[in-house]
Amino acid sequence: MKQVINPTFTKTLNCRGQLVVLDKPVVMGIVNLTPDSFYDQSRKQGVEEAIQQAL
Repeated sequence: MKQVINPTFTKTLNCRGQLVVLDKPVVMGIVNLTPDSFYDQSRKQGVEEAIQQAL
């Protein structure tokens, strides 16, 4: 049986109303703000400091 592929079909992801097109690789990170993080050097005082560390 021959498989038919539709080249015009694009996968998307709806993230809170923002449509993310997945036609190219996408990278996502997670910022862990829990105070019991297993790596104590990664603990930051607030959200902004944690985001700056991640960038």
